[in-house]
Amino acid sequence: MLELFAPAGEGPREQRTYKLDHASAAVGGAALNLCWYLDQLKRSSTMVSGFGAAERSRVEAALTMAHVDIASLVQLSGTTDVLVVLPGQDLPAVYIRGQIVEQDLAVLADRMCDSNLIIFAGSRHENFRKMVLQKVKDVSDTMFIFSPSYSIYDFSHDELTTFMIASDITIVNEHEAKYLVQLLSKSGNTDLMRLPKRGGIVTLGPRGVDMFRDGQVDHVVSISGREEDVIGAGEAFLAGFIHEYINSGTWERSAMVGCAVAAQVVRANPKQVRAMIEVERLRKDISSLSSLAV
Repeated sequence: MLELFAPAGEGPREQRTYKLDHASAAVGGAALNLCWYLDQLKRSSTMVSGFGAAERSRVEAALTMAHVDIASLVQLSGTTDVLVVLPGQDLPAVYIRGQIVEQDLAVLADRMCDSNLIIFAGSRHENFRKMVLQKVKDVSDTMFIFSPSYSIYDFSHDELTTFMIASDITIVNEHEAKYLVQLLSKSGNTDLMRLPKRGGIVTLGPRGVDMFRDGQVDHVVSISGREEDVIGAGEAFLAGFIHEYINSGTWERSAMVGCAVAAQVVRANPKQVRAMIEVERLRKDISSLSSLAV
């Protein structure tokens, strides 16, 4: 879902009232990041999400930069979700969930049509998740990629099982995979990734990615040259993988492109909300990864 990221100036304290400065909040979320990187790769996409009326102008500005048509979004009767980022390690963030009423859900469902691929980047709204799952079941001939990002911890055991089984491909990071293995009582990632129809991918940050298909595991290394795990690299990998998978349908080549796109995010200025993709550098990185795979 679309979210507002609002930094708080002071760390968490008991018996403390916090005032959010919505004027400084940035529009973001996994789905918007994904659309941004798909656009950088010249791949058009439609974002289905909602936002509160008070944020319309800033949402329009953010979507214009990502070349996403705001007509695909729904102005909710409620408010936009807000992620409050607090300094300190004991309580790093608080998520304030807005409301999605039934009439909004119906409109959101109507937006999910006429597509040969649905990517679900997760949501903390249970009713929205139910709507997405029903829509996926209704269009069973449409390819479905499940990559719930950090909202994965709001899903129930049964929801996660059902979403993974309904998906053609599930893509999660190593921390999310560990959580899924424990929650779903699987023996490991190989066992876990038997649930999706075609298999799954576990991203490993600076160590690359593991691909799981038919009980087999293949690995693609990282090309970033960095050791840090950077926020936003996951959506960049997902965009690169999807872009190439649509072109070629090959897992290894798609994972290489995903790793090459993610590498550019890792190398970028960490203060950037979303990085720009340099096409020539992308080609060189893909060529390097192809040579490593020989």
